[in-house]
Amino acid sequence: MVSNIRYQSFKKIDLRGRVHFVFLLAMVLAFAVVFMDPPRTLLMIFLAYACSGPITAIWRLGDNKSDQTV
Repeated sequence: MVSNIRYQSFKKIDLRGRVHFVFLLAMVLAFAVVFMDPPRTLLMIFLAYACSGPITAIWRLGDNKSDQTV
C-alpha cells in the first residue's frame, strides 16, 4: 500500500544498548494490557497508528503556514 502521507516507521529504535527500567516496565505493562483483551486492544493500537499519519500531516501543514506568515 502506497500513501503520500508519512507514517512513523520505528526503524530508528535501538534496543541493542542499555534499556531504561521505565521503558522495560512500560513494555511489560503494554503486553499485559494486550493479553487482557487482544482483539479490542490490537484494534485500538491499529486505529491509533492509522490516524497518526493524517494527524501528523495536518500538524505539519499548520506549522508550514505559520512559518510563511512570519
